Amino acid sequence: MTVKITQQTLDIGADPVAPAANGTALSRPGEARVAFDGANIVQSVNGAAYAPVTTAAPVFGQDFQGASERVRTTTTSTTFQTKVALTTPVLTGDYYYFWQALVDQSSTTSQIEIRLWNVDAGFSQGQWQLVQPTNTIERIFTGGQGGFSLAASSVTFEIQWRALGGNTAGIEDALITIYRVG
Repeated sequence: MTVKITQQTLDIGADPVAPAANGTALSRPGEARVAFDGANIVQSVNGAAYAPVTTAAPVFGQDFQGASERVRTTTTSTTFQTKVALTTPVLTGDYYYFWQALVDQSSTTSQIEIRLWNVDAGFSQGQWQLVQPTNTIERIFTGGQGGFSLAASSVTFEIQWRALGGNTAGIEDALITIYRVG
């Protein structure tokens, strides 16, 4: 069996009264009407003319972008090194970022500093992380998450790390992702 709805009206906030045809004004203040005219959902409030009800298309998860580098890389430099970079196309909207990496250090007396760098803005997205291992085989999970907005522009993010204390710092399984939330 196939059912086709061609016209339907729902009065909201009205006392029971004789049914009114689509398009007629309601007489009681505070009354509202929602109707389906076969093609559109329309509404009226306090007798105002019907206007199409529109909803924005969902955007959550759109424009997903990601970059990763799984291979372990090491440095003894105290200058930040780039492990992986993500450059978006031109985008508009509100976005959420997530980044992570595993880091290690060849000495328990040295540290590793790691950050997600916004190249275009020239600042760190979130806090810099400073870690010091308790042994030389330990892999330490680091990362962060947060939001940002774009207005018809692109952005480049880099996961950067450096060694502090004169020993070898390693990084692996680095990942950056972004997706639209609004």
